[in-house]
Formats: sequence, C-alpha cells, structure tokens
Amino acid sequence: MLTVRPGMTDPASIVFSDEGDVLHGSSDPDLLYNQIIRPWKSRLALAYIDHRTFGTDLWLILLTVVAIASRPAALRALGNLIRRWQIDPLVVRMAARQEALVPYPPPVPLRSWNTICNQARRRHRLSLIAMSQFDLHRVARHLTRNLRCG
Repeated sequence: MLTVRPGMTDPASIVFSDEGDVLHGSSDPDLLYNQIIRPWKSRLALAYIDHRTFGTDLWLILLTVVAIASRPAALRALGNLIRRWQIDPLVVRMAARQEALVPYPPPVPLRSWNTICNQARRRHRLSLIAMSQFDLHRVARHLTRNLRCG
C-alpha cells in the first residue's frame, strides 16, 4: 500500500465515511479502530491496488459524490464493483455495512509471510539437528518432507 501514491478517494473512503460515528463513545477509540476499521480498510486498499484502472478511479470519484447524497446507494454500487474483483467474500460483506463490523487482524503482506516461513524453516532445521543427535532420523526426515509454507 505504501508503494502507491495516494489519490482523492478509494473504496474505504466510501465504506468508512461514518468512521467517527463507529468510534464515538468508545472507551479506547484507537484500539477499536485497529480492531474493526483498519483491517477492513487495509484489505479494501489492497484489493483496489490490484484492480485499479482509470475507469475505476472515475467510478470511485462519482461514488464518493453519490455517498454525500445517499450513502446506501453508494455502498450498493461499490458492492457491485468489488464483487466483480472476486475478493474475499467476508471483505465484501463488511464493505456492504449491512451487519456489525467484525474484529479482524490486519492483512500480512506476502513479503512478511515469506519472512515468517523462512524463519520457521530455520528454527525447524535447528530442531532437526538437535533431534538427529538423539538418533531420531526418521522423525526428522518426516518433518522435513511435511514442512510447507505458502
């Protein structure tokens, strides 16, 4: 997300135009934001980056204007757009705002996932070395064959 220049609007601007209302009255608005808004904003931003075109940008600008007059109409039109992107159905449901927002962890970038897998493999190899010293070669070979990431 940080590699793309910010624009005037995006899907999350339409979906969370009521962000202040969502956070209002919370004893810890920062925590609530990180639990129920930020994860969905991030997922919508990543989907937008994967599917952005000049036409999509124009459509989002129009929907942002529509949202001022009729947020439900803008959300319906946005829902039609993001369903065509074939993203996670849970993201589509949360973007529709027909139900309560569900707390969710933020997305893990692919680069971070690869780092996590590589660290797990290194730790696993170290434990296999220790196991081999105790003559557990069969167990070590089985674990090596069955360790998969990605």
